Amino acid sequence: MGSIDYSYAIPRMYQDHCVNDYRGVGDQVIRTVENYIERLGEMQKKGHGLYFYGPNGVGKTGLMCEVMKGACDKGYEVVFETLAGLVDKVIEGWNSTYAQEDLARARSIPFLGIDDIGKEYKGKSDWVVTVFDRILRNRVMWCRPTLLTSNIDPGQMIKRYGDSIGSLLQGHFLPLKLAGSDFRKVLQSKLQNDILGG
Repeated sequence: MGSIDYSYAIPRMYQDHCVNDYRGVGDQVIRTVENYIERLGEMQKKGHGLYFYGPNGVGKTGLMCEVMKGACDKGYEVVFETLAGLVDKVIEGWNSTYAQEDLARARSIPFLGIDDIGKEYKGKSDWVVTVFDRILRNRVMWCRPTLLTSNIDPGQMIKRYGDSIGSLLQGHFLPLKLAGSDFRKVLQSKLQNDILGG
């Protein structure tokens, strides 16, 4: 069997990683991700989502992408987007059929990954809350799993986005707190070697 082409769905920097690359986040988180991937068909039927949260650079987006790659490997379609990107598509959709199609796909795709929740705009915007709520609510109602990443813990998520989104998160997403150090600091020495030829 040939290798899967993730280029259409997974950001390039995460395509060549594997779950073992994120062992520093904690054994329980890794076991949960591995179990989720192993039982992906069941998770898809039930619409169970995951909510990865923790500080910058600990691997939230990477682990979300590992789940999405697992879904691709099993023949499911996936979409990766940021919450800011989804909001932008709503705005663009007023004048663009492509943006409208992208949003429709985000609502209906078997697995949707929404990255960087909380980084979309400084300060709370009712517009952002409305878009986020509508997308999550639609996906929950139709049992379509959604994977989320954020620096915001579940309690702060409720304060920022309201009780309605908080209720959806509590009922349909397993929160996974990632710990560890910022792997981007480790990448700095690799970057220097790559650029300086060392």
